[in-house]
Amino acid sequence: MAGFGWTISTAETKLGQGFAAAEKVRSPFMAEAMAVFQTLQRAEEMNITTLTLASDSQKLIKALNQDIHLMEIHGIQHDILDLSSTFISCIFRLHSKKSQQGCRCFGKSCFEKPCNRAGLVGLMKNGL
Repeated sequence: MAGFGWTISTAETKLGQGFAAAEKVRSPFMAEAMAVFQTLQRAEEMNITTLTLASDSQKLIKALNQDIHLMEIHGIQHDILDLSSTFISCIFRLHSKKSQQGCRCFGKSCFEKPCNRAGLVGLMKNGL
């Protein structure tokens, strides 16, 4: 079982956070990709149009930014890139693991192990 969560915020305000669990996740890398995809889905539901998505997975961020196709996450990578193209602006950037402590504690309390986390920062919402 893998646990993963996400936080959506502006520089001033946390707009939301969530978590999910999935069984039979092939790898921590796949769990990270799933967290990114779910974060994009939530941002779309919130009518966010411009965003920067941060992940601590250098491999994933590089694959998304340079359109490097990785067999391990082929299907979900396509879904992430397809959904991200619907935003006015969507930037993927590397985020340090040090700033993930809140999620790791949250993940441990829910799943008894650390979670993978994706976050959105620097958001613009219609009318915000």
